[in-house]
Amino acid sequence: MSRPLVVVSGAGSGIGAAVARQFSAAGHPLLLIGRRKAALEALDLPQSICAALDVGDAQAVQEAVRQAEQRHGTVDCLVNSAGIMRLAAAAGQDAAEFAEMLNTNVVGSVNLVQSVLSGMLRQRRGTVFNVSSIAGRQAFPMHAGYCASKFAVHGYTAALGLDMAEHNIRVSTVSPGVVDTPLLRSTTSASARAMFEEWLGTLDSLLAPEDVAGIIAFAYQLPQSVCMREIFVTSTSQGS
Repeated sequence: MSRPLVVVSGAGSGIGAAVARQFSAAGHPLLLIGRRKAALEALDLPQSICAALDVGDAQAVQEAVRQAEQRHGTVDCLVNSAGIMRLAAAAGQDAAEFAEMLNTNVVGSVNLVQSVLSGMLRQRRGTVFNVSSIAGRQAFPMHAGYCASKFAVHGYTAALGLDMAEHNIRVSTVSPGVVDTPLLRSTTSASARAMFEEWLGTLDSLLAPEDVAGIIAFAYQLPQSVCMREIFVTSTSQGS
């Protein structure tokens, strides 16, 4: 039996790459979206289309989804995992970095949702996972800009879920704690990196990307009538 199309953003590394491998192993054709085509192609997954683009570019996102749907049919699942983290002291946060976080983490998520919703509405089914963060639920030092973007993802996803419920479309916020991914590398502030790395040293364990991917896959395979509206997961050792 053929499986429906799954779209994964941020698929070049971390949670996105783990999600792509998980859904590929289950037999789904994939549209993999990321900034670096080489990283997407390195996954070497069957039935996958690799689209190197900026998720903040709505036209590019829409065109990539259109081409994938022409080949594999309507998107049944979107995993919005693209994101960047530019930690910095609030008073010294670079305005361009703040804007970049909002454009990728918030606008990029909305662009992808908008690109798949028409098909989901036509077929009266579909699932959207917006990957947020524990930093979308509570504040942390030197996280003002990042928290702003992830709190926005939380609010958007919750409201979207209310709008889509009557159309049999599931919408979930995925809120991981610290995951062992390259995300911290996007922080340019040396003091913020040092603060975060010192805090990481107090944890006995971190989530692996595969942990989060497995939870997303579990939530997806539940009956369409069952929606895990928020998935909040941390390593056992992460108390806050």
